[in-house]
Amino acid sequence: MKKLGSYLKEARVKKKLTLKDLESETKIKKTFLSLIEKGVWDELPEYHTTLGFVKTIAKSLNLPEENTVALLRRDYPIEDSKNLLYPKPDVKLKVSFSPKLAAIFFSTMLILLLIAYLGYQYILYVSPPKLLVHVPAESQEILVGETEISGKTDPDVTLSINEQRFLINENGEFFGKLGVNEDTKEIVFIARSRYGKETVVVRNIIPKKE
Repeated sequence: MKKLGSYLKEARVKKKLTLKDLESETKIKKTFLSLIEKGVWDELPEYHTTLGFVKTIAKSLNLPEENTVALLRRDYPIEDSKNLLYPKPDVKLKVSFSPKLAAIFFSTMLILLLIAYLGYQYILYVSPPKLLVHVPAESQEILVGETEISGKTDPDVTLSINEQRFLINENGEFFGKLGVNEDTKEIVFIARSRYGKETVVVRNIIPKKE
C-alpha cells in the first residue's frame, strides 16, 4: 500500500519539481518537505501544522485533498491517533487589542482617575486642615514683649495667630514672633482651608516680666 511520502514524491517528480522548487511554491521549508516524503513524523511540528503542510503540498501538486489527508491519517503514528480524531481544543487565551478595546480601556482609566480626583477633593472639602504647634508649649512661661512662634500646617491654608495673619512656606511651616503683654493668657492658632474648614489650637501661657 502506497505511503503518503511516496505518493507526494511521485507527484512532485512527475511535475519535474525539485524540493527547492516546491519550497518556493508552498513557502514550506525544504527540510519539512523532505521529512514528509520520508515519513519522519517525529521530527515534524505538531499534527495540525503538518496537516496544513500536506494540504498546501496537495494543492500545489494538484492532488485530491481528501485522498492526501486520508493517507496522512493512516500513516501518522498510532499514539497520536486520538489527537487526529478528537483534537484537543485550543485553550490558549487569544487577546486582540483592537481599537475598540483600546478605547474602552482608556475610557475606563479616565473614569477611574476622575473618580479618584473627585474623591480626593471631597476629602479635602470635608476634612479640616492639620495644625501642629511646636512653640510655645502648653502652660509655658513667656517673657512679656515678644515670643517665638513655630509650627506646621497644610501649605494652602490661611493661618492666623491671635487674629494676626502669619505666612506659611511651601512646606506648610510657619515661624516668627508674636507680641505678648501681661494680659495675654493664651495664644490661639486658627488654620482655615480654602473650603472653610478650620482647625483651632489654643496654647495657654504664663506671661511674666523680666
